[in-house]
Formats: sequence, C-alpha cells, structure tokens
Amino acid sequence: MGATDHPSPRKEHNYPIVRMGGIAMISGYMIAIIASTHIFQKYLLYDLSDLKIVYILLFGSLLSFLIGVSDDIFNLSPWPRLSLQIIMASIIWSFNIRIDNIIFTFNSWEIALPIYQSYLITVIWIVGTINAINWIDGIDGLASGVSIIACTGIIIIGGNSVYSSLTYLASGILGSCIGFIPYNYNNNRIKKILMGDGGSYFLGFSISTL
Repeated sequence: MGATDHPSPRKEHNYPIVRMGGIAMISGYMIAIIASTHIFQKYLLYDLSDLKIVYILLFGSLLSFLIGVSDDIFNLSPWPRLSLQIIMASIIWSFNIRIDNIIFTFNSWEIALPIYQSYLITVIWIVGTINAINWIDGIDGLASGVSIIACTGIIIIGGNSVYSSLTYLASGILGSCIGFIPYNYNNNRIKKILMGDGGSYFLGFSISTL
C-alpha cells in the first residue's frame, strides 16, 4: 500500500520501515475496552455507570486514527488533515466533552467560559495535542513513552469513582503503548515497525480528551 517511512537526513533509520503500527495499537485498545465492558464487566474495578462517555471517546479515537492512517497511505497535505481534525474536535465538543471552565487550584478561583470560548479552547486543545504527539514521533519510543507517562498520571489522579471511566480508558491506552514499544526498536528478535500518523493521532486524541 506504500505506507512506509523512507530514510532522510532527519530520521534514524536508513531503510524503509512500515508505518502501520497504529492498526495494532488501536485494535488492541478497542478490543480490550469493548470486551471488558461487555463480557468481563462484573470483574472490573471501575464504575462504568456512564458508558456513553466511553463510547463517544472510542468513536473519536477511531475517527482520529482513520485521519492519520489516511495520511500514512495517501500522504495527504496538511490542510485537509487539519480541517478533518477540527471537524472531529467539533463533533466531540458537541457531545459535551469540552472545557467549560478553568479552575486555579491554589486559590479555588474558577472561571466559567462563554460557549464560544469553550468551543475555541476545546478545539485548540484537542487538535494541538494530536499534532504535538505526532510531531514528537520521530525518535524510537518517544511518542509512546510520553503517552505512557501521561496515562500513568491520569490513572493515578483519576483513581476514584468520579473519574473511573477515564481511568479505565487510560489503562487501555497504557496497555497498547506498552505492547507497541518492543516493536519500535531494532533488535535481533523483532522486526521494527512505526506507529505512523494513525498511531500518533490516536494517542494524541485519546490523551487530550481524557
């Protein structure tokens, strides 16, 4: 399909490498979340009373992955990708997953945002995080390593019933990153693969919305 990353002066590898590792990452993530939600729910440590949030974020993760993997295959120009990211972020905002207020913890001062500011800040946050993770995906293990740190932090901070759905999803993303990392390095046992834009878009969207 031509979804390979070719050598250049600013890249580590000196031979073409497949950049479709994102397929394995999001497949493992979604299978684990859906299976545990519907089959193993009684064994879960998390309170999934609000499954709507889980399904919306799974839907958004899939959309972001599809935008990224389209670029992996067809080498889209930046403007269509940016436009699709803004549309996707707008859809998520319309589902009420948004930044409505800003709280300053040190003095409990809270600023309620007007709806237009909420929309603007939410879209910038989601699109910005997607592209931030994508831009750092140039060194082996960097994007997945940063995502592991972020998800670990979310799990620690959100380890109570109010945020348990987010902790649940962060655990799935953490698992997909840990599973991917061994395949992101050159060694004698495993052929190297890159996550590509599909994987980095998936991680960026998931972390930003969590």
